Amino acid sequence: SEIVRHVPGFTGRQWVFDAYQDWLEHHPSSRLFWIQAGPGVGKTALAAVLANNHPSAIVSAWFCRSDSIERRDTRRAIMTIALQLAVRWPDYRTRLLQAVGVSSTAPESAQLQAREALNKLNSADLFHRLIKQPMAGLIWRENKLVILIDALDEATDAEGGNPLTDLLVTDLANLPEWISFVVTSRPDPAVVNRLAGFQPFALDAEDPRNREDLSMYLQRAIAQHPELHKLPSEQQEAIQQALLTQSEGMMLYVRLALDAYDAGDLDAKGLLNTPRGLGGMYTIQFRQRFATPSMAAYDDQVKPLLRALLAARGPLPESLARKILNDDLESWQRRKDKVASYLVRNEEGLLLFHKTLAEWLQSAG
Repeated sequence: SEIVRHVPGFTGRQWVFDAYQDWLEHHPSSRLFWIQAGPGVGKTALAAVLANNHPSAIVSAWFCRSDSIERRDTRRAIMTIALQLAVRWPDYRTRLLQAVGVSSTAPESAQLQAREALNKLNSADLFHRLIKQPMAGLIWRENKLVILIDALDEATDAEGGNPLTDLLVTDLANLPEWISFVVTSRPDPAVVNRLAGFQPFALDAEDPRNREDLSMYLQRAIAQHPELHKLPSEQQEAIQQALLTQSEGMMLYVRLALDAYDAGDLDAKGLLNTPRGLGGMYTIQFRQRFATPSMAAYDDQVKPLLRALLAARGPLPESLARKILNDDLESWQRRKDKVASYLVRNEEGLLLFHKTLAEWLQSAG
């Protein structure tokens, strides 16, 4: 789902891909390539494109997400990685089935027993059973193969623990030498302190190469909008420079500004006068989209749903949201439509589209 969401229209970041390729090919003793960047710079999009475009080396990918119970769960990450490796490698799959005590002809009762036994294991034991044990003694792979984990900081729990990072630190050396990891994260203490022995590759918002990527993205976007492309070249350049400056190097900001233009919330003049930073962008979008003479529509329709989404420990099932908000089907649809552009839906329920929006809503009260 992350690959489908982020790969189309992706632009730039060749300098990051080049650094990854150099690490992959010329640093055989390095087991971890750590991409570190602040919010809104585009780490998940980068990870999705990396996984999509380099399938020969990247054999498994897991995308953490703080507002999803499953996607911040270390046990779920281990099981998913094991499944992906089993699909790729027949020799690993054979050893994995042996490790869990299941054969291809096992009856359903045996499968159920194996599942129950796995459910009793903690994260460390599950990692040993599903990853370390089946990998021991595998046929040597000549080239480095990679497991990718995106947004490692979003696996941090309420107490500041990050068991997924702990597993990387404690068990990486126990895996075959040809297994390595690519991880992305914010400079979060729960990750930084645990990975103190590794040097991160910093994707700095102020890096000239990042600004060049943003400029390339804007040029392409303006060319794809006929009304903007018809403007005099100096006005197109002015819009591009204004958004580059106000974005503070954040790709998400640029995307939001263009989304606001597409939605009719900003015109060409508005693109020249967007507020600075993500917080400013969210503020102006909410004022323009939800402002009414009395703000009654926002208070009655939008705010209760946003509060429910923020309070949820994971995706909010729509049936539960309707029950909480006492909505019939028609009322629920009207309420959801008002917030639609800020939501994503998966099979578990509704989520805010980005962590920075949740952070802004909580800081704004």
